[in-house]
Amino acid sequence: MSRTYCHACHLPQSACLCAHVSPQDCPFPVLILQHPLEAKHAKSTVPLLRLALPDIRVEVTEHLAPLPQPASGRWWLLYPAEQALDVDAENMALPIADIGGLVVLDGTWRKTRRLLHLNPWLRLLPALSFSLAPASDYAIRKGPGRSGVVDARKSGPMC
Repeated sequence: MSRTYCHACHLPQSACLCAHVSPQDCPFPVLILQHPLEAKHAKSTVPLLRLALPDIRVEVTEHLAPLPQPASGRWWLLYPAEQALDVDAENMALPIADIGGLVVLDGTWRKTRRLLHLNPWLRLLPALSFSLAPASDYAIRKGPGRSGVVDARKSGPMC
């Protein structure tokens, strides 16, 4: 007997979270650049993020053409890069007016590094990261070894 899955969150019916997710508006566009292999994972958080932020755009590809400049502000990258602004820092005023859009990479650390390598224009974007990311139930086996790491579903509260 096969499991039945929710068409919205893609979880088994017995674990469906749709009733617990309320859609939110985001003041800027959000683009998820998802590695193609990540899209096939049963534990992908993108379907949940789509429920919370229905206006997000998801691109499942390794190569993405540079994005046109948004109407106001500029595109930012949510990624724990060395030069990333820490949105949790006490003295950091998040430049919301300067955020014309947010690019979020979705994949394992190896896959997101590959996305950065294949799309060098992403490294030119100003970056944001979290130092006080909420505790996760997932144990990271391989990662960058620094704070600011957060999975895609936990980045939704930025909006």
